[in-house]
Amino acid sequence: MPDPKVKIIISYDEVGADLIEAVPDKMENVAARVSDTQQAMANLARGAMMAADQVNSFASGSIAALAGFDQAMANVVSIVQGSEEEIKQLRESAEQMGRDMPVSAQQVAEGYYILASAGKSANEIMKLTPGIMKLSIATGADFATTANLVTAALDSWEMSADETNRVNDILMNTVKSFKTTLPELAISLQYAASAAANLGVPLETTSAAIGLLRQRGLDASMAGTGFRMMLSKLAAAASATEGPLLIVKDALVQNADGTLNLTATMQNLQATLANVDPLERQSILTQVFGTRAAAAASILMEESASLDELSAKMGESGAVAEAYKVQSEGVANQLQVLQSRYEEQQRALAEQLLPAQIEITEAKIRFLE
Repeated sequence: MPDPKVKIIISYDEVGADLIEAVPDKMENVAARVSDTQQAMANLARGAMMAADQVNSFASGSIAALAGFDQAMANVVSIVQGSEEEIKQLRESAEQMGRDMPVSAQQVAEGYYILASAGKSANEIMKLTPGIMKLSIATGADFATTANLVTAALDSWEMSADETNRVNDILMNTVKSFKTTLPELAISLQYAASAAANLGVPLETTSAAIGLLRQRGLDASMAGTGFRMMLSKLAAAASATEGPLLIVKDALVQNADGTLNLTATMQNLQATLANVDPLERQSILTQVFGTRAAAAASILMEESASLDELSAKMGESGAVAEAYKVQSEGVANQLQVLQSRYEEQQRALAEQLLPAQIEITEAKIRFLE
């Protein structure tokens, strides 16, 4: 019979050997867990640093947003005519447009400056800006071009800021109906507006006439200068006593208030020269209007039958509202609205952070001194 003591010793050795053999595996498991824990802690630290960076970036962006808007408003205040209460209303109006429209409050304030530079008062700016901003968005033209065009039209035809929407719709209808953009229309009216307004030709008729000239191939500047020179000859014809201008004098039609009835005048000229040989007709028009204006006169004579109807079309209301709605529903403009609202929150935060930021900066200065 085997000795039991030997068995015990052998069994103990075998168990001990198994335990010893298992140690490396257990140590590897422990090391792996330690490594996982270290990695988790590192990830947590990185996440905390990224979060801190995001907070710092948001705070810095907030102060920058507030600074940009405040500087834009300060620029306006330095030149605008208005009471303290009107200036406050301007600021609030800019912030409201930033919430409701696909523009930032800072962009609105920069638009204010353009209007203030044109001599508009704070009260006029509040009336002008929303409509001009909508026309700018509806046509894709920049605010400066749009503002300069609208204010020039208002001033030329001696209309008040209350008639801004009417002017905007006329310009929008012109862009929609003819081969011209708002910046191109601005170029044409730059040359033609004063002459047309002085003779009492309405903006609707002036815009329709320029649209017809553009449609028939004249570029923006030629349409404007040609129309202006033609009007100058029509005005001179009223007092003519001899020469080619007598042909025009007989065709002139004035309204009851003494202003020029452009449509009837061009229709009379068309009737007068209807049976004249084309080459002779062109020669007569060149003698009467000059080389540059003859083309404009010829086109408007040929299109005179439709001029009244087109003028009425230019005066239809609602054009800007319709186009603005389409544009504002686009993805890019919807994102801009969200961005503007985000910037509003940044400015609100910055107003809270700014005192502490100033204290920190002053402390740094004192330390360096």
